[in-house]
Amino acid sequence: MAGFTRPVTASGDGVSGVNYDQTTLGYDALGRRQWTESADGTVAWNVLDARGLVMSTWVGTDLDYDNNGTMDTAYFRDWLAQNPTATTGPAGTSMFLVSAAIYDYGNDGGDGLVTESRVYFDSGTNDYYATQYAYDWRGRLTDALSPGGVVTHYQYDNLGRTVLTQTYASADFTLSAAELRAQSEYFYDDLGRVYETRVYEVDQATGATPGTVRDYLPAYTWYDSRGRVVKTSDGNGLFQKSEYDGAGRLVAAYTCFDADETAYAAAATVAGDTVVEQTQYYYNAAGRMVAVATFQRLPGDTTTEGELTAAYSYATAQVYWYDGAGRTVASVNYGREDVDSGLTHYFFNGTTGALIDTDANGIPDVAEAAPPQPDSSDDYLVSLTEYNDAGRAYRSIDNLGRIDETRYDDAGRVVLTIQNYDNGTVAETETDQDVTVAYEYSAGRLVTLTAYNAKGDDSDPQNENVDAQATKYLYTSPVNAAWQTAEIYPDSEDVLSQNGDGTWSFTDDNGDHVSTAYDRLGRTIETTDQRGVVHAYTFDTAGRLAADTVTSFGLSGLVDEAVKRLGTTYDDVGRVETVTSFADTAGTTAVNQVKYAYNGWGLLAR
Repeated sequence: MAGFTRPVTASGDGVSGVNYDQTTLGYDALGRRQWTESADGTVAWNVLDARGLVMSTWVGTDLDYDNNGTMDTAYFRDWLAQNPTATTGPAGTSMFLVSAAIYDYGNDGGDGLVTESRVYFDSGTNDYYATQYAYDWRGRLTDALSPGGVVTHYQYDNLGRTVLTQTYASADFTLSAAELRAQSEYFYDDLGRVYETRVYEVDQATGATPGTVRDYLPAYTWYDSRGRVVKTSDGNGLFQKSEYDGAGRLVAAYTCFDADETAYAAAATVAGDTVVEQTQYYYNAAGRMVAVATFQRLPGDTTTEGELTAAYSYATAQVYWYDGAGRTVASVNYGREDVDSGLTHYFFNGTTGALIDTDANGIPDVAEAAPPQPDSSDDYLVSLTEYNDAGRAYRSIDNLGRIDETRYDDAGRVVLTIQNYDNGTVAETETDQDVTVAYEYSAGRLVTLTAYNAKGDDSDPQNENVDAQATKYLYTSPVNAAWQTAEIYPDSEDVLSQNGDGTWSFTDDNGDHVSTAYDRLGRTIETTDQRGVVHAYTFDTAGRLAADTVTSFGLSGLVDEAVKRLGTTYDDVGRVETVTSFADTAGTTAVNQVKYAYNGWGLLAR
């Protein structure tokens, strides 16, 4: 299982890229942070104005224009000042404009409010998606216009609290009633807490009177004297109630309803409520949750009110144990614990349904005893967790005593997983034990995943018949070195070599891999698989996926070519409206189509 490793030095700092992964920060002449170079070589650069506001952000993987092995930050800073409208970095570099901000509508002497933000997807001057913002005289955001022509409008009270949000299908900030598509309203109590939210039904573009506001569904929130939420209700009348102990810990949660409940004090109790589901939490003296019980109302129970118990519900229980550091080391699922289960009871009394709590301290006896061992009974399921010296969970043991082990490097990354651990050595005859996968990293990126497969006894005592099947990953994007651009499977006919830093390069590229290309925003714009099948992804003017087009079916002759394109369209507020398959790459000959319609609540109707 030899692989690329990063040794830890006995003393000193070691070497970047060998002993540690380094992130470098750069500052301008005023001491403001301006750029960051991550361990993989990706550079993020902010252009700042005199006030320190970020005017634009550039990202790339090469800022060494003269190839002398040093980042030419001063040169790039000067170049940016001389080329304020550029979208691609100077020759010899690999830097790309990815975002820009306009403050105060481009006027001097403003309040420093972002009035337009742009994200660039390509090199053209207009190759960006713009979001525009409007504010009131107090500098509060009142409107946000997305690239898709959707305006979100906000209204505030005199305390600056949002009291109304509306969504309009509008290409500008001149809003009309007919363009309204959604509306929500918020109400506050004397302590400034939201106690009621109203979501309104609004006629959509396909309705007889688009923008007409109709009924609303209210949601309410109740608080106790400490400000904790004790009850919420939604538009269908269903309650969620919470109960706390003196330490403020949640001890019970209920899903219930009561059509006659009106008094505020009733919010803190389920007396008289029809409880549908209930969860009970138990804590030890250290404040750790040591047990949880769940109750579900029986289907035929139409009369019981108040809290559910194991005597007349479907009840289950689970218990947890901790070490001295407060980490979970064992958990046991006892399954059904209600009186009707007909099973052995450990948590609730099998006759009365009462908690088995001999010392009456509110903690089930089973949670105060030592945890049982795996495979000690068919009545429950045991799970154990063990920790290494660094405090990381490295072993999990299931109810059959099977061990799964995870090993880490000094950076806390997973470097080895072993399923059904026996001795940690992969043997040719043990196909169901010590199932091992190794992980190798370079600059924080996974570069190799190796599965060690036992292939059975080959009757050769000189040979350990274990196949190390390595999947390799390449990261060659000029924009971001963390984006995976190629995945090479173990059966590939490509030839690769491993560099000194652990990364891989093609020695002989036969196209036997999966490759991915990205735009500046990190969106996948093209994929090619081992068969040579190429998918090209295009986006509409709002940045939404518009088409997935197969531009090549490869040479295998095994790929069905009936559908060459999948197209997606959106309604006037950006929801998927149609998904269409086409027999041609141009998207003119439809094969079939799925169409979506939404109701006035914004929900999928058909």
